[in-house]
Amino acid sequence: MAGTNRQDFDDKLKAVARRTKQDAEIDDLGKALKIPSYDIQSAQKRNSQDHSHMGSLELLRDWMKGQDSSTMRQTLIDALVKIKRNDILEECFPEDGADTVTEPTKRNPASRTSGLLTGGMLSLTDLKLNEIGEALGVNENIMTLGLYLDFPRSKVEMFLATNRADGNVSSKGTKNMLFAWRNRTPSAKQVKELRDALVKADLRLVADEHLRNSATNPAEPVRSGRGTRINENVSQEQLDKISKDFPTANFVSFSKILGVGMHQANGILMKHCKDYRSALMEILMAWKSRTCGPCSELEAALSASEAGDLIADILYK
Repeated sequence: MAGTNRQDFDDKLKAVARRTKQDAEIDDLGKALKIPSYDIQSAQKRNSQDHSHMGSLELLRDWMKGQDSSTMRQTLIDALVKIKRNDILEECFPEDGADTVTEPTKRNPASRTSGLLTGGMLSLTDLKLNEIGEALGVNENIMTLGLYLDFPRSKVEMFLATNRADGNVSSKGTKNMLFAWRNRTPSAKQVKELRDALVKADLRLVADEHLRNSATNPAEPVRSGRGTRINENVSQEQLDKISKDFPTANFVSFSKILGVGMHQANGILMKHCKDYRSALMEILMAWKSRTCGPCSELEAALSASEAGDLIADILYK
């Protein structure tokens, strides 16, 4: 099998590096390529220090040095498919057509050019996400936003910790979260999903300011048809009602969103002799103790766990 010309492949790596300069982006690709974590962290540090993609490029070039020229091209493609970076595949490997993309995209070829075919805008640009990230900064509702973007609570906490790393306060973690979300979201859905999440997280001003000309179907206010929230922070009585009526089939997924891993959740369940109500109440009370129990965050968690029917009955009046 003929090998890939390394000079030509280096040009591909340059393009890939330009699209993976954010911490979350190069972390995902590096792990998919089985690059050691300490090398990925070094690349992230240089990207941050130089405000460039050179850390990502050096990481990819070092990876290339250890690859067989006959397989490295496909290995990179496989990694990009794994992390669902169809935007990079389309730019760097257009000649491969449908063979390089994930199964959902193969079944719906129109999604590869979603913005062009539907008349909507293409994927949210780096500039736009950076603008939104700056506008959000360290807003107290970022946790709620992350949950509405389908990140587990533990992952959002990691992004928030980055906002306050090394004694400095910045929006870096918020931006990383937005980029990580964009990388796994189809282009045609990005604008509407982000706007919906911002509105539901009580961040409508940011949505209106930065996405007002982009969404063809603006999201309804989170309180539409529900009245107003009973309180800002959920009460123990409300948590008791949720634990009583929550669908047991979604116990583990809901626990993960609240920051409790699968093994820990199952351990709590066994401790309560498989009494889901008691186990969930323990998890909810622990969450309330950690966070003060903001209703907006709980609402996002319930929605993400397919238990949204409990929201109006328990959290609103």
